[in-house]
Amino acid sequence: MRLFNVLSFLILFCSSSIAQFHDDFSDGNFTFNPLWQGQDSLFFVNPSGELQLNDSSIISDEAYLSHSSLSLNYMDSVVWRFRIKLLFDNPSSNNQPRFYLMSDNLDLRAPLNGYYIAVGESGTDDKIKLYRQSGTNSSLVCSGLNTFSENVNVNLKIKRDSIGNWEIFSDTSLSLSNYNFEAIGFDNMFDNSSCFGVYCKYTSTRSTKYIFDDIFVDGSILVDSVPPNISNYSFKCSNILQISFNEPVTVSAESILNYYSIETSLNPLEIENNEDTYFLSFFNNYFAGDTITLLLNNIEDFSSNVLSDTFYFVVPDTSENVLVADNFCDGDFLNNPNWYGDDSLFFINSDGALQLLDTAGVSNQSYLVTNTGLLDFSDSLVWTFEVKLLFNNPSSANQPRIYLSSDNSNLKESLNGYFISIGETGDSDKINLYRQDGFSTEKICSGLSIQSNDVNTLIKVTRDIAGNWLLESDSTLSGLNFSYEGGCTDNNHIISMYSGFFCKYTSSNSQNYIMDNFIIYGHSIFDTVAPKIINAKVFEKNELIVQFSEIVNSTAEQNSSYKLLQTNQVPTVVEQTELGYVLSFDNYFIGGDTLKLCILSIEDLSLNMFDDTVNIVVPDTAILGNLLFNEILYDPLSGGSEYVEIYNNSDKSFDLNTYLLAKLDEDTDSIISYEYIDSSCWIHPGELLVFTKEPETVTREYFTSDPSRFIELRDISRTYFTNTEETIFLLNPDSVIIDELNYSDEMHFELIDDPSGIALEKINPTANSTDKMMWHSASENSGWGTPGLENSQIFYFSSSGLEFQVETKVFSPDSDGIDDIAIFSYNLSDVGFTGSIFIFDIDGRIIKNVLSDELLGNKGTATWDGSNEQGQKAAIGIYLVLFEYFNAKGEVFSVKKTITLKSRF
Repeated sequence: MRLFNVLSFLILFCSSSIAQFHDDFSDGNFTFNPLWQGQDSLFFVNPSGELQLNDSSIISDEAYLSHSSLSLNYMDSVVWRFRIKLLFDNPSSNNQPRFYLMSDNLDLRAPLNGYYIAVGESGTDDKIKLYRQSGTNSSLVCSGLNTFSENVNVNLKIKRDSIGNWEIFSDTSLSLSNYNFEAIGFDNMFDNSSCFGVYCKYTSTRSTKYIFDDIFVDGSILVDSVPPNISNYSFKCSNILQISFNEPVTVSAESILNYYSIETSLNPLEIENNEDTYFLSFFNNYFAGDTITLLLNNIEDFSSNVLSDTFYFVVPDTSENVLVADNFCDGDFLNNPNWYGDDSLFFINSDGALQLLDTAGVSNQSYLVTNTGLLDFSDSLVWTFEVKLLFNNPSSANQPRIYLSSDNSNLKESLNGYFISIGETGDSDKINLYRQDGFSTEKICSGLSIQSNDVNTLIKVTRDIAGNWLLESDSTLSGLNFSYEGGCTDNNHIISMYSGFFCKYTSSNSQNYIMDNFIIYGHSIFDTVAPKIINAKVFEKNELIVQFSEIVNSTAEQNSSYKLLQTNQVPTVVEQTELGYVLSFDNYFIGGDTLKLCILSIEDLSLNMFDDTVNIVVPDTAILGNLLFNEILYDPLSGGSEYVEIYNNSDKSFDLNTYLLAKLDEDTDSIISYEYIDSSCWIHPGELLVFTKEPETVTREYFTSDPSRFIELRDISRTYFTNTEETIFLLNPDSVIIDELNYSDEMHFELIDDPSGIALEKINPTANSTDKMMWHSASENSGWGTPGLENSQIFYFSSSGLEFQVETKVFSPDSDGIDDIAIFSYNLSDVGFTGSIFIFDIDGRIIKNVLSDELLGNKGTATWDGSNEQGQKAAIGIYLVLFEYFNAKGEVFSVKKTITLKSRF
């Protein structure tokens, strides 16, 4: 039900060209003249007269202040100036200051539309960057030239002209007269804003180290001369009216004296303001069909425009057997009822309807579902809903679906159920009913009317107890003029827990689907099964995440529902997210500990209760040498997929989620191409994990593999691994290097002409990855690679302690995986020796120079692949191995050993 008497209006503005805003905090105050709003308890003005973050108790990991007195005219140019100072080096995505130039929301932590300047990102390339934020998504507009990683203290100036050209300048001299050019960009998606402000994202060690000062905004101001109006309303309970205004209003909206009920001659009992939505509690209960006549007086906006008017609010009518009813007029689809899925790609539009909003074009299909309870197909079921398309000629590529029933909450996955669709190949676009079996679909009923142009219709679907289906439509949207479309019989699927919307679309139609007035009439079968825990793990250093098997009620958001048994701690904050319920605790967890999380009295929507204790292992954070590269395929066959294998060389367990792979830029000697591991993947002592873009392809091509150890990493590609020499890194979430590998074709068996499709393996998983002597081509018998399994070329060294040792007395370099490599080890009494290893045949001729005047450590290894200096195969036979080494004193030592090459290639 939409607001009955909200009138259309025209906002009139006038302009002024004077400078609008300046605050250098020299008055020691930021709560008046001018007023900054937000988390004011987390900031203070320091003795130097600067605005400084001061979260000394670390009660948050983000803080903001915003100012809302200006309505700037973006049809004219606007200039922002401000200073940012950081009391720490190397800002990052976890420790990042932002200055919001434009925002349509005072709460800079919430979804908003606007632009902001940020300093700090993953890696060392910390530039001044301008971003556009749409809801919760940020897009880069332009990036500065200079790096700001250390001793950050800079004045910034940003200009925006009337058409959306942006310029950024910096002044590290702080003189306000020595600005240097940083960047230019163009973006004009947003041209209105109600506020600007400062924002800090921080970890516990940075919670007092952000400073802002000398904030100046210059532009033309728009003067608002129109009073506020009511934009939406709904009834939360039978005695609570929920209203929203079309613009920010003052505290006048929180006074009960400014609201007066004509029917009862009473004011509300109380008013609660929750993020600019006002909940008016009345003494009387209201019933379906009632109309509340409410007089609003003295409601002011921030331009002192006053609303005084009478409004009529109709209480919506419902029926006893309504299972789901949502007309989205409350502006919310995440609660009562709860819709979930791709919820970031939908919004409630100004007409109070659900609309697709994939502005970034990140997908070509999106969905939302709601839990209906277990539908009772032994009685009649009725679905009604509106579908509106902002394009003509829907097709199989641009098609709305309304899932009447589904046994899977993810409408992109395999499911069993029924859906209505509009649009198909050709011009015969009808309202069609489909049955879906897994991924296959079958049309079981088709409507009569053509739905190709200006699609905007109310659809009614009825199913009786025998499985007979009836399709009707009402183009008047009144619900009083339904016309017959078609009918059929199908009784294949009688189990369903979910209904929802599914949109398949191309980029040009990613905002052109609208759904509204969704109602299901019928009954559900009582649910007697309690929810279960499907995932519980460490999310951050002091946070856990818990996922349930089904939707649970608000009991899951109560702190008292969780307790760590070892310490009797309850979470300080419980937050519901897309990933599950995030539990924040005061103290950091200790790596390697097992947490016993007691979960009490969590209820599903049928009030089935869950009580249990789950054990959660706290992952350690790897340091240098804990995790080692063990195998790599950087040059796959045509149609193949690269992979890299990691070995846990420690006695600890690690979750590699948020760890990174990266490579070296030889030109700048810097680490680039960070590839995040974006899924939870545990690796325990002595275990292997394989990262690849296409696990199924690697499994198919390498029969000696363990697919259970494969992790899909979508961004690994030929642009990451190249067929030339590269240096790659493994980094932990703090960007600390864990291991490094410099690979090239020269590390392959010398007699292999084409290394394509052949993996490089480390001959000892615990060896130093940078030692090229420790790498060799995988054996032919293994299929040229062993991803997820012990390497085909592997050797564990003896601990004889001899000065020089031939570890493989006999070797046969025939790529069968058995003694393919000659391995030598040395164990010297001191460091600082320079050494060489020569191979002689029985006639005393040098066959191969394995090492040549290399600086040695006190321990080390070397390998010989059986080739001679000409890159040819060496004959079978006995060879003399000469190890010579000398020190700076001129002392020369030598050791002679023999080795047998026993087979031909």
